[in-house]
Amino acid sequence: MLTLDELAVIRKLLRSRNEGFSALIEIAGLDPASDLRGSDLSGVKFGEVDLSKFDLTDANLNGADMREVKGIDLANLSGASTVGTILPRQSSVRSLSTVADTHPTMSDFSSKILNILGTTELRRVSNPQDMLAVRKLRESAYTQGDLKISESTRNEADFEPNSFCIVLEFEGAPVSTIRIRHVTAETPESNATSLFPETINDLLSRGVSFVACEAFASGPMRDTLTWLPYLTLRTGVLAAIHFRADYLVQLIRPTHAAFYKRVFYADTLAGPRDLSGTAVSLMATNMRENSRRVVTRYPFFQSSVEEREKLFGPSLEKNDAFFG
Repeated sequence: MLTLDELAVIRKLLRSRNEGFSALIEIAGLDPASDLRGSDLSGVKFGEVDLSKFDLTDANLNGADMREVKGIDLANLSGASTVGTILPRQSSVRSLSTVADTHPTMSDFSSKILNILGTTELRRVSNPQDMLAVRKLRESAYTQGDLKISESTRNEADFEPNSFCIVLEFEGAPVSTIRIRHVTAETPESNATSLFPETINDLLSRGVSFVACEAFASGPMRDTLTWLPYLTLRTGVLAAIHFRADYLVQLIRPTHAAFYKRVFYADTLAGPRDLSGTAVSLMATNMRENSRRVVTRYPFFQSSVEEREKLFGPSLEKNDAFFG
């Protein structure tokens, strides 16, 4: 049974929902130099707290937002779990791209892909040479998959106002490509809109926005580069975060639905329907509800504002990882 003093603290905390993290610690009577060791602080937004005297040994900081903290380089983070944690840009604390080398709780799978991520680069197609590489990748993929796509679908859509044609390079060579569409009531054009107009237009009429992934294609190395789907589809996550889109949508073959449900927490909205001789369903990830889960579970989906702006232009909001 709780004591009267403990009940009083709980009442104060309940009345202080809008207080910052530092104020809540003070209200709870905790000593940050000793009482936070091994604590579960996953998903906590730290704000502008000074961590220089904090001991966070073995704490769970997964998905925590620490971008505004001060003194993090003086804090004790020994053994802390930092999968998906947003760290200050100027911090000398090990970055998320290298944490896989030392973090004992991260899966071997995520560790391997994080290490590979450093040898890849996403680039927005900007010249005829890039477009030629994209066409070759698409032709290779569509030939192998026996999928017939019209010339206009493969090329003209890349130059629509809401389109971003992206190529993924591995060790300097293009290995895959994907087209991103920012779908809004003002710019509704996408393959998803054409194939499922009732569903998409109904959502757009409610003010919902989407990022749609299209024309995902990879070259002959796809059978040996098992990580390729993850780092190519990572582009959609970056775009959804950049544009603050409500949903990330994909046209998916029913045989691939389980992958998108597991990795992206996607739900089937409609389908299947025929797309150039192939049955596809409309699947969507609610990014308001699941962006944090996606980025925390798969740290290689993390990105910086700089990376996203390089692909999609200036950001309206400077957000380093996720929202919702």
